[in-house]
Order: sequence, then C-alpha cells, then structure tokens
Amino acid sequence: MNDFLREDKEGPGRTGRSSAVLDPIEDLTDIRSLIEGDGQVALTPEEQRLRDEIVGLSEQLEALTRWPRNELLDQIGCDQRDPDRLVKDPGKFERCRTFLKLILGHANLVDTLSDRRAVVRSCARLSKATKDHVSDLGDLLKTGAPSPSDYIGLGEIATAVHTARVAVGVDRPLRETGPNPYDLADEVHITPPRLELYARGERGLLGEQVSDRMAEHIRHCDACAGALGYQRARVAHE
Repeated sequence: MNDFLREDKEGPGRTGRSSAVLDPIEDLTDIRSLIEGDGQVALTPEEQRLRDEIVGLSEQLEALTRWPRNELLDQIGCDQRDPDRLVKDPGKFERCRTFLKLILGHANLVDTLSDRRAVVRSCARLSKATKDHVSDLGDLLKTGAPSPSDYIGLGEIATAVHTARVAVGVDRPLRETGPNPYDLADEVHITPPRLELYARGERGLLGEQVSDRMAEHIRHCDACAGALGYQRARVAHE
C-alpha cells in the first residue's frame, strides 16, 4: 500500500504537489464514468488494465459494504466527469488507486456491515478535511499510539477520525493538560458501550476479529482493563 504513497519530483510543468495528495474534486470525479464504462476514447491495453484495477477495487468495496455501485461512489465522493482522463493521467490514477486501497484495507479491519460503511464514510470525510494538510493519508492513519488505524481495528471509528483530525490540527484534543485532575488520568481507548458489549460476550455484534483485537489491547492497557472490570461488575449486578 505505501508503495503508492510517494511524492512527485518537481520539474518542468510540475507544481510540486505530492502524487499522494488526493483532491476529491479533481481526482475522484472521474471514477464513476470510468467504472461504468462511459468513456468515448478507445483505451490502450495498458489503460484497460488500469481501468480494470480500479473497477476491481470498487467491486471489493461493493461486496464489503453491500452498497449498490452508485451508492458506494456517492459515499466516496465520485461525480461524473471525464472517465478517459483518469487512466491517461498517471498521477491522478495513482492517487485514486491509493485512496481506494486505503479505504478497502481499513474496511477489512472491521467485521460488521455498519462498521464497514462507517469506515468508508469516515475515510472519505477525512480525505476532504486533511487534503490541504497532509500529503500521505496512509502515514496519517498510522500516526500515534494508538493510531487512527488502531482505533479502526478496535471498532472505534469516530475516535479514529478525531485522532487523525487532531494530528493535522483540524480538531482540538478532547483531553488537554490543565487544572482538571481528570486530564491526568490514564486514557481509556474503548468507549463504554463497546466495553459493555464485550463484557456481555456479544462477539457477534462487535465482530470476531474486532473482539480479538479488543482482547489483545485490554491485556496490554491497564486503563481499558480497569474500565472493562467496571462494566463487568455492572453486568454482574443487573
């Protein structure tokens, strides 16, 4: 995935814009017509291969989200414009392929349909919110401990987006050093409703691989282990 996150070298006719900086307006608008085969210009075999790769990524996302193709394209911000330009512009193609792979990779981290759809929506919103601040969305999603990707793997998608937005200065941290003594407490990374589901053994609602990641995280995080103990005590006294 990170092989595609590289910067263009400045040169004649270059603006210096990173090849990994996704512009939702300039880049994603051409995907819909390309996928739907509305192009008017004959494609070379290589251009057809590129088109097939984009179509294949979209089909995998369709299968994961169970959205019809038009709904999926709406959710990731694809409007109809010029389908032929996408496969004839290497920089545009790389940005779109990288973006679709990032969405697909992160949607595969979660199990439930609602979580997968939330990941797609969140990645699309995050790309729009951060496109002027970062040139590598993939690196942004790996920044911090826990990183936004880590939070997605725990099913904490809203926290993942907030963490990424804080990292680029779009949002402010929820906890800041100050006079409030609670700011000094260890941070709990899993929200109470999901900890309650975990305490009740609701693996089906959380998802199998997400539940396994939660278990691994709790084994190494005292704050989350303590919060889970509280939820288990609540459940036991019902």
